[in-house]
Amino acid sequence: WYFGEISREKANEILIDQPVGTFLIRDSTTKSGYVLAIKEANEVKRYLLTWAPQLKKFKFGDTLYSSLDELVRLHTSHSSSTRMRQPAQKATYAALYSFQAQEEGDLSFQRGDLLTFIRQKREWILCKSGDNRIGWVPSNYLTPFTPEIVARLKGLGDQLGLTYCHMLKSVQLPATGKVVRARNPSIFATNHLKVEEKFRPTISHFDAIVETSSRMLTAARMLGMRIVVTEMYPKGLGPTVKELGDLSGIPIISKRSFSMLTDEVANVLELGKQINSVLLCGIETHVCVQSTALDLIERGIQVHCIVDAVSSRNMVDRMFGFQRMSQSGVYLTTCESALLTILCGSDHPQFRDVQKIILKPSPDSGLLTGFSTLKIS
Repeated sequence: WYFGEISREKANEILIDQPVGTFLIRDSTTKSGYVLAIKEANEVKRYLLTWAPQLKKFKFGDTLYSSLDELVRLHTSHSSSTRMRQPAQKATYAALYSFQAQEEGDLSFQRGDLLTFIRQKREWILCKSGDNRIGWVPSNYLTPFTPEIVARLKGLGDQLGLTYCHMLKSVQLPATGKVVRARNPSIFATNHLKVEEKFRPTISHFDAIVETSSRMLTAARMLGMRIVVTEMYPKGLGPTVKELGDLSGIPIISKRSFSMLTDEVANVLELGKQINSVLLCGIETHVCVQSTALDLIERGIQVHCIVDAVSSRNMVDRMFGFQRMSQSGVYLTTCESALLTILCGSDHPQFRDVQKIILKPSPDSGLLTGFSTLKIS
């Protein structure tokens, strides 16, 4: 959580698109002490942390702390007005040039190596290498990591950027590594579905999205998940497509807002009581799905976006919708990955039934092309 001598502007850049409660501490550039920066609802709030030399303690408001560690520990483990929930993630950099350590404490590395930011001091950055060495690095030797940049630095060529990213196991798709597992699927998730008939001629890979959404719906029923379907202005945009299958017994809620999280939906789901994690399917990625995801994140709900069951009218909006959600803490995953993660293993009583659903490969929904041209981070 300590980022060193970064500017106020840099701190805002790091936090502005993060989930509410994300925080970092940096050196104050105008006063003696430190600054605690926290992402609030629509802004980044700043609080001055001063050092009281006579007491040898840090002062935050009217309270004294023996260390910054104590301050962070107390405010993240107890509810408080500052709403500190999780520290900001440290960035990954690619080395533009090779560097040989000149002094003790410097870090040697090769062109194209990946280094993890720890903290900054003037024009030097303390970094951690892939083999866990830690040392200081000149900041002008580094650039923010992308697969394409590393591929060029390593001489692999632009077309191998995505392949090289997979080789490094550094693809920035949070859902593939952070999907929360739970053996009781009725508590694990809720399926939100939103696919209206009027969009059929215009949505990219519409048929594939509908087929995958139908798979999710069928599996969700088998696993006892709570399901809700919303329809955006059905009088003008039409009802939910019939290909999704049997919707009997499932709440179908009309709305005019982009977000699916209306008061009626929240009441039906009893969010925060039994439901703390949600699976999202539907259209469009960058509008209704994104708005819903961000609203759920604001309420402390974990969101898993089923990328092969979500689309937009064009791939640019679709990919940047995924990126915006990922930046805000939404887990990006696929239908098959999500279902198998819920099952945890072949000993689950519904394993064979769900296996029949995913046995046939998912239809092409254009994701390979999209993700190969856009880094999701």
